[in-house]
Amino acid sequence: QFDKTVAYNVNFFWQNPIKELVLISQYLKPAGKLIVFYQTPPWADPGIANQIKLLLEQNNVSILDTVLRQEPEASFCIIAACSR
Repeated sequence: QFDKTVAYNVNFFWQNPIKELVLISQYLKPAGKLIVFYQTPPWADPGIANQIKLLLEQNNVSILDTVLRQEPEASFCIIAACSR
């Protein structure tokens, strides 16, 4: 098991998010960190960070911190902990 898992521009949230989050939580140690970095495509909804945070919270993942940037390109980082 791992202390941290990093997802960078990974679209696992769009295929079968519940299945993928269960899999991630199995590979993380209890209270292990999930760090999600995402550079928002120009056509994407700017509220996508909130959608991902909600999805994580609905699947027993606690949000620890969120960093949003608009320049030079819209991007965000969500730091979360898997609870079991």
